[in-house]
Amino acid sequence: MAEDVREPGTLFGLPEGTSIGSWRVEEVHAIQGGAIPVIMSTRSGERFQVDVVRRDAAAGAPLGVANTRHFSVFVANKGDGSVATDESHGCGAIMLGRYLEAREAEIDVPDGLMTLAARNRAYPDGTFLV
Repeated sequence: MAEDVREPGTLFGLPEGTSIGSWRVEEVHAIQGGAIPVIMSTRSGERFQVDVVRRDAAAGAPLGVANTRHFSVFVANKGDGSVATDESHGCGAIMLGRYLEAREAEIDVPDGLMTLAARNRAYPDGTFLV
């Protein structure tokens, strides 16, 4: 594990303002509540938030919309898994996951990054939208 030493406004080398596919990374925040909040936008400019967390290797653990060896990407839609994810937001999260997967060998997982389960235990009443 490594301390979170990312450059401000970047997600492991991906700077704010970068387009990935049809989506744009608008804002990258510091770790908050065990996750890295990332504000993305669709081609039409609709903004949405995804949270990058540590992937949970436990059997039956919830998986994000996108998952790599070390990370899971969840769309922050105020749901508990029962709220349908907007398809365009989910596709943007998948693109972000592909970026993480391609860079994963170069990335040290920051100490403050939690699994979704650990985050929910640590912040049971958490409101995570930035």
